[in-house]
Amino acid sequence: MNYKFIILVLFLCTLSTFVFSVKKKPVVKPIVEQSTKPLTVLLLDIKNKKKIYTMGKGKTGRHGTFYFRGEVKYSLNYEPNLKFTYKCFQKSPKKTACINKKNFNYPEPDIIERKNETIHLYFLNDIEVYEDFKYRKYKC
Repeated sequence: MNYKFIILVLFLCTLSTFVFSVKKKPVVKPIVEQSTKPLTVLLLDIKNKKKIYTMGKGKTGRHGTFYFRGEVKYSLNYEPNLKFTYKCFQKSPKKTACINKKNFNYPEPDIIERKNETIHLYFLNDIEVYEDFKYRKYKC
């Protein structure tokens, strides 16, 4: 009886070794991810719609974030205006969309006052860049 028990245990050990030693094929799942194309962003100051002054220029990161700082020449009444320039695909012409105070509610800026300067920080959450240019609604 001891021999039968030992043979059974050896058989089970061999079987478990065989079952667990077989390599499983890795499962390849396609990952669909929206890639954010870089946008050129200009921060403009429009003074009486006659002079347009570029306060800052930059490109968005891979997650669509951007940061730049600019200086205001006319500090009494400046109107920040964001201008986005981008391509829909590689061979397409560049499209431009502007976001100003009229069609986008800028949040109240965080104001930091220093000795020689006053800093206004705007934290913008999500900005939708529309691709509907039929009516030139977002023309700069």
